[in-house]
Amino acid sequence: MASSMFFRKLRITYLTTVISLTLLLFILGIQVFLWLAAQKFSNSISENIAIELVLKSEATDLEIAKLKSMLETSAMVSKVIYINKDVAAKNFEKELGENFLEITGYNPLFSSIEVHLKPEFSSKETINSWIESNRKFPLVQDVIYKSDVAENINSYISKINLLISAFTILLLISALLMIYNNNRIAIFNDRFSIKTMYLVGASRAYIYKPFILRATRHSIYSIFFSILFLYLLLNYSSKIIPELNEIASLGLYFKMFGYITLFGLSITIISTFFAIKTVLHNNPDKIY
Repeated sequence: MASSMFFRKLRITYLTTVISLTLLLFILGIQVFLWLAAQKFSNSISENIAIELVLKSEATDLEIAKLKSMLETSAMVSKVIYINKDVAAKNFEKELGENFLEITGYNPLFSSIEVHLKPEFSSKETINSWIESNRKFPLVQDVIYKSDVAENINSYISKINLLISAFTILLLISALLMIYNNNRIAIFNDRFSIKTMYLVGASRAYIYKPFILRATRHSIYSIFFSILFLYLLLNYSSKIIPELNEIASLGLYFKMFGYITLFGLSITIISTFFAIKTVLHNNPDKIY
């Protein structure tokens, strides 16, 4: 009867550990998703903010083609779009809502080249340096860049990332303490076996192995269920909010699941290791 009660308590302890870790990994997964989504959104915004090189009216088609080709081969540039003055007039007409050519009698606009830089080159210093170096081209009359818009967006996203990071760090610390305590309780139930193996001369590797394997198995269960719940949540959310489909790419899912797997395995193994180490270093009188 006592033995049956002991094993029942042990199973409850293991089940509690798996459920606790599953919930923690689920919450962590949401934080990781928000962080990765914010990064992707920031990169998308950075790529969509264009630097406009306004060309001189005397620039020939051949000169423009050469400049466009040179910009496209740059390691910093993700996309280059040439807009001739006729297209620029049509775009301005759409924004204005009326045909301004009937008023002016001629097209006062210039042809231009829109340049979109890669996200890794979106810092203020890098962009300013790029603008100054490209302003010197003989064909370029002026460079237009809405720096205030880009800086405000990047500042806002940086604050969001900082908030998410701070919350994630607090969650990681809480998770570490909770999982460590749960593992200590589970290991404490086996304290007599651990101490006996140690006293009869078993190596530390021999003592650690079964408990590490058990903790790894529990961790895999938790990782599987947390990923399953996350997938169901995000799949359901994307049906309610279709815009999530633009953010939640397959690559983002793999990154998120990778972080969850890495954290789940490492935190469980590390906490189990230290829990066993505590039992081994305890005074024999303290295990009773």
